[in-house]
Amino acid sequence: MNKIPLFDEFNYTSQKFKVVLKELKHQPLLIKQSKIKNLEKSIKEVRMELLTHELRAEYPCANPDPELLELVGSEPDISLKEEKEEIKKALEKRILQETQDKN
Repeated sequence: MNKIPLFDEFNYTSQKFKVVLKELKHQPLLIKQSKIKNLEKSIKEVRMELLTHELRAEYPCANPDPELLELVGSEPDISLKEEKEEIKKALEKRILQETQDKN
């Protein structure tokens, strides 16, 4: 059995949870809107940390800083596979640029 990377599992689960949070936004009497915003922020932060860890494991010499990940996307409108491909392309481009700058 193939192990699902923790980032993928968290991303899948959190996307489903965010659908519930979106529904709760339309029912403000059930839960404070500030709590929903805090949950959304926490989900985003954990997702970014897990993604950063996974990328560093695959690209040890890369530095996937938060700005890069934010630029590529932290709220995927595209599939997870496509998102990862976009991040990989951005990291490879950055590594190439840093290598050229050193030479």
